[in-house]
Amino acid sequence: MDPALSKLVSGGAADDEVRVLIRLRDPARTPDLARIVSRFGDVVTARVPRGSITRLWADDTTWSVKAPHAYAPEVESLTEEGPGAATTTVPTAYTGHGVVLGVADWGCDFAHPDLRNADGTTRLLALWDQRPAAPGGAQPYGYGRIHDADRINAALARPDPYRALGYHPADFDYGAGAHGSHTISLAAGNGRGGGPRGVAPSAALVFVNLRKGETRPLGDSVELLESIDFIHRIAGRPCVISLSLGRHAGEHTGCTLVERAMDHLLAVTPGLAIVQSCGNYYQRRAHASWLLRRGETRSFAVRADSADRTTNEVDIWYEGRDTLTVEVTAPDGSQRCVVRQGEQATLTAEDRQIARVYHRACDPNNGDHQCAVFLEPHAGEGDWTIALHAEDVVDGRVHAWIERDGGCRSCQSHFDREDSDPRTTTGSIANGFRTIVVGAYDALQSDRPRAPFSSVGPTRDHRDKPDLVAPGVQVLGARSQPRDGDRNSLYVGMSGTSMAAPQVAGAVALLFEAAGRLLPIDETRRLLLAGCDPPSKDTQGLGSGYLNVEQSLAHLFAQEPTVNPIPSGLGAADLFDAYAVRRSGPGNFDVIGAPREPLQVPLRAGDLVITSPRGIPYASVSVLAGPDVLTHPQAGRGRPPGRYVAVLDGPARLVADLGGTLLPYTLILRSREDAESEPGLWVPRAERVPHAKSAGLSHVRTAPWRLVMHTIEAEPSVDGFRAMVARHPSPAHLWAMPSADLLLQVIPLDRAAYALKHPSGTVETNRSRAVQVEIWGNAANMANAPRETLDWLAERVLRPVAELVPLNLLNVKATGGRECYGARAACRMSDAEWAAFDGVCGHQHVPNNSHWDPGRLDLGYLARRAGSPAAEAETVDDAERTTASAAARLEWLDLSTTTGGDGAAHLYYLASGPPGGGGSTFRLRVTNTNTVSNFRNPRLKVRLLADDPSGKPVVIPLGGQGDKPWKIIRSEEVPDESSRVIELELDRATRWKAYDPDSPRRWIEVEYHWYEGGLGGYVAHYTATRLSFFLVAPFELLAGRKRFVEDRPLDDPAQYRGYWRLLWANADPRPATYTLSIEASASLARSGEISVTTATTLTRAKEESHTITDTAELSAGFSVQSMLTLGQKFGTSVSSGVRWNETLAKALTTVASRSRTFTQGHTERFQTSGTIPAAPPGREQVLYAYPILGLYEVPVVIYGGANGLGQATTRKTDVVPVVWLRGWGAKVELL
Repeated sequence: MDPALSKLVSGGAADDEVRVLIRLRDPARTPDLARIVSRFGDVVTARVPRGSITRLWADDTTWSVKAPHAYAPEVESLTEEGPGAATTTVPTAYTGHGVVLGVADWGCDFAHPDLRNADGTTRLLALWDQRPAAPGGAQPYGYGRIHDADRINAALARPDPYRALGYHPADFDYGAGAHGSHTISLAAGNGRGGGPRGVAPSAALVFVNLRKGETRPLGDSVELLESIDFIHRIAGRPCVISLSLGRHAGEHTGCTLVERAMDHLLAVTPGLAIVQSCGNYYQRRAHASWLLRRGETRSFAVRADSADRTTNEVDIWYEGRDTLTVEVTAPDGSQRCVVRQGEQATLTAEDRQIARVYHRACDPNNGDHQCAVFLEPHAGEGDWTIALHAEDVVDGRVHAWIERDGGCRSCQSHFDREDSDPRTTTGSIANGFRTIVVGAYDALQSDRPRAPFSSVGPTRDHRDKPDLVAPGVQVLGARSQPRDGDRNSLYVGMSGTSMAAPQVAGAVALLFEAAGRLLPIDETRRLLLAGCDPPSKDTQGLGSGYLNVEQSLAHLFAQEPTVNPIPSGLGAADLFDAYAVRRSGPGNFDVIGAPREPLQVPLRAGDLVITSPRGIPYASVSVLAGPDVLTHPQAGRGRPPGRYVAVLDGPARLVADLGGTLLPYTLILRSREDAESEPGLWVPRAERVPHAKSAGLSHVRTAPWRLVMHTIEAEPSVDGFRAMVARHPSPAHLWAMPSADLLLQVIPLDRAAYALKHPSGTVETNRSRAVQVEIWGNAANMANAPRETLDWLAERVLRPVAELVPLNLLNVKATGGRECYGARAACRMSDAEWAAFDGVCGHQHVPNNSHWDPGRLDLGYLARRAGSPAAEAETVDDAERTTASAAARLEWLDLSTTTGGDGAAHLYYLASGPPGGGGSTFRLRVTNTNTVSNFRNPRLKVRLLADDPSGKPVVIPLGGQGDKPWKIIRSEEVPDESSRVIELELDRATRWKAYDPDSPRRWIEVEYHWYEGGLGGYVAHYTATRLSFFLVAPFELLAGRKRFVEDRPLDDPAQYRGYWRLLWANADPRPATYTLSIEASASLARSGEISVTTATTLTRAKEESHTITDTAELSAGFSVQSMLTLGQKFGTSVSSGVRWNETLAKALTTVASRSRTFTQGHTERFQTSGTIPAAPPGREQVLYAYPILGLYEVPVVIYGGANGLGQATTRKTDVVPVVWLRGWGAKVELL
């Protein structure tokens, strides 16, 4: 248990509810001792009784439990007046429209002109003031008060808006205006007060006011994460969050629970970015570092100012493989303690504690050791001496930080000058992997030096920080209203990395607006950093360089298709654990370089470099761009000396020390496919072109082959065309210039090319066996391509490719024009369609790409000319069926039926598929009953059917079918008097697309076409069959047959306050009566969340009648999961034989999330009335609505006995208890 958590345990009464951060062992399992408030993957914020913290810490569901850590603003200096430095230049075309910019800070002057629209209304969507901590505050957090736009606008209409709202930014004014007003204006101020505009002046705003300390602003880690959760929930659109706060002490490897939580949220939320200040600690002498050898002792002094009346904290971190002993000696030498790993000690003088030492072994989140030393101010003047004794050393690096003193900036403790190290001085939560960390430079000087206070990296695990820099010296921004209302100017200059970060946040808002799509965080970071002006000299602490919004926007518009070459489903921590720790990987890769071992095997392009510091899930997997290993003998710009390799997705990666030994957490793998085979599929008569990326990437072997046509969107000369191919950053396999009879090949077909986008987290594109062809010319001209050009492409490109790889030329996508531009164009295949596609298409059809090439190029003609039977397939329609023949006998095989609820035998296929995964199989035997004629060139037309509500058949597209009425499948010839078994498969994506628990019956329909004949000609024949089956889930809830048991009101605030809704709060000395009317409607998202939208009318009567109408969406934690879980809690009277567990809960959630009947039963109208008592002095009247749940007994059908074809062979029924929302109650409290 860390010191802060120990202090929290002993800091008050056992039944006090306190806030904690928890890292769960399994996100699906939560501890019973804690009430979860917000979730970020395996990190949650929670409330727990103080007396239960020790049990929670030891609970088998928790990996780590942390007490809240305090944060404060990153501001260096204030200037009341003056011109200030120029802020970031803003391109006029983009203003952040359609993007939400959220800020968590202190003091927002909501009445400042820069934060108001032209009509005087607020630009704020919401302002959450976290300070009021009384129970029943903002839900589900339980503290503070949320002011929405209507409430803010009502306050703005009053003579004193601050008094009307009960919020004044002067509460946080410590000299020249509130910090939060300044930062939010730099990001998004509109300049209506006559000062400079922020970077994104049209962005919508959300502000969270962190709580206030006794003398300074002081939020904490739990409040910060819940602020981020709140902003993210409010936004509902692309969103940037700006954080200009932090502390200094900490482990500095990106493994804190706050950093882990932010990284997770960014990884799973495209269109979201978090921008942070890096800290102002470069000159503070608050960091020291040493390299110890075994048996060595290193002593250092911590100098405390006599004026400092606060506790000083020294935070020491060192490698998990080393063993140190720490000795602490008081200033007068009278007190001394020696503390080994796992021990703690206290020094006392005159019965008072003067120092506490906690030496923790193996922090659960990074595996390293920590020694925290707390020095009390009443110990007397002088220097404390701390000695580090190296008992056993493998690594030897030791870092120490002195925590910043928020209460006495001028008397900050520090190290001696000879011990202090200005490197690795970034803030305690500014070391993450996916956040954007910003330093400051001085824009008032022509050479733009780093601001002298701006912290620098590297992180303790050798990553460069900050990521970039922005103006941070005397930057002019909004000055908040003073308490007395007398301010000299609406603007003020401030210095600090706090000023730099919001300008970068505004720049990201412009990128989001310009992109017109949800940018994943890795693409956002790449675009932002690629646009930076590089430093003119090797200067530490500038990252990728100086923010340049216009250049980043230019990269967005001009970027080549990007490639994400990491194989889908691979995780860095999993790979590292399998191949480096357990040494028993799954067999896909060979280890080329292992941690702490010399690098001896020559590297290749395509090798995987895995950096997994301490096995955390935010480690990186990169792909080598080439075989070169570069040696940097000296450190520079935060780059440690060592050996580096070039990777495809970022800057050169440090992999080994100068001697060639791999770093402790670095692993290099090579795909066995790469190791065992040399690429060899070269198109005949194609000229090979040497290229840096000729080695290509590995294909996904399970993917079907397909061909993608591009156009180069230019018409260069032959020499220009060759030059373009030789240097193109994202090469295709083949480059065709028909007019010059020129076909170039860069990459062999059995290696993947680079010309398609593959955003992180989406379906594979380049690596899914996509043969890519770039054609000379423009997409706009392809509709008029001459016949000789088409013939050349068919004969020189398509035909030889189809001879080298099994390309299905029957499956050709129809092309379109400019309407196919954009990632969401109707021309594009879905991820599932692309994964199953096995034919010929254009770049315009590839999912998650945006280009519309090759225009209206006639791909059907190319396929037919190349020798495809596509023309025949296209004529297999009603007009061609001249002969319906009984010569072909079609029989369905291996049908395992089960007795259904109606007592009849039915065929059930599971939407979950067969036990081992893969496709569900339908086996069809075709028998040729002819005695003389074979079935020649047979094709199957296959489709999957369902009924719409009117009873008409609806086609559910199969993989590769697209928008065609049938999927065409070629088959093998069937000789006379013989038979052949054909297996048809429904892949997983198609099954779940076809699954509907309210209407499960499906049909698979097949038409079998063939030709008979000889020299006298051929005649087309066909026959047809249909198979009926039910597509079901392993567990089916029959929500339409539920039986009411009883009502369960959630009126106990101790258990269910998170479900309550605050309707009205006021401090009125007079009683009042009220009438409450609620109209509710419910809908169910596929995510499993129940959305209950309520229109609430509250009429209060005192001496006069007054009506308030409020329409809002109730997000009171309702979900399918909670309805099932609460049903289990309340439903002890329901006799059920179903064994409840997480697997069942997940399965039922999946089913219910797809059921239209599941939301039926919600009350549409509800009305109640009552009395609101008078509010005594100092207290408030608060009116809540709480939900009334109905407990129901719901039949459940359980399908089991899955066979290898995906059929269910058993069926049984039972019941489970489930709750539904039935109504609302009202409750009045005095707070």
